[in-house]
Amino acid sequence: MLEMLLPDENGYIAFPLKLGVDQWKPYSEVALCDVGFKVQRRLTEYLYGSESEFILYQHVKLALPYLKYIKDLDVGYYDKKIDTSKPTLPEPTPVPLRVNGAGQELLRACVGNSLGYKSDLNEYSGPIRHNDLEFEKEMNDLLSNTEMPKEYYDLIEFIHEHKDNYVDYSEE
Repeated sequence: MLEMLLPDENGYIAFPLKLGVDQWKPYSEVALCDVGFKVQRRLTEYLYGSESEFILYQHVKLALPYLKYIKDLDVGYYDKKIDTSKPTLPEPTPVPLRVNGAGQELLRACVGNSLGYKSDLNEYSGPIRHNDLEFEKEMNDLLSNTEMPKEYYDLIEFIHEHKDNYVDYSEE
C-alpha cells in the first residue's frame, strides 16, 4: 500500500482507487526535492538511529530512489552559513520548501551521518550505529552516482573540516 502512495517521476501521487459514480481518482502533486529531503531524514533514522527507530522506519527502504531528488533542493540548504531568519510558512505544494536554519541543520546531520560522523539526531551515547550496512552502501552508492550541485560537495568538505560541530557551526 505504501508503494502505491509514492509519487511518480513527475511528483504526482494518485490514490489507488476510483471513487464515486464518475470514477474520480484523487491525486496530489508534490515537490520531489521535498520528498527526497524527508526520505533522507527517515533513512538516517533507520540506518543510524536507535533499535526502535531501526524497526519503526524499515518501510522507508522502499523510498530510496527518491533520495536522488535532494539534488534539486535550493542550494541554500548546502550553505556553510546557517540562515537564522524566521522561517516562513511553506507555499502549497508542489513549490519546494524554503530554506531555513532547521532545514540546513537537518541536511547536515543526515549527510554527516552518512559520512560516519555522529550528530544530534543520534540520541543514544556511544559511537554512531550502523544498523544495516548493506542498505547503507546502497544509499551511499545512489548519492555518489547522482549529479549533485557543487554546493553539496562543498558541504561535504565543510563537514569533514568541522566534524565535531558540523551541524550548527555557521561560517560568517
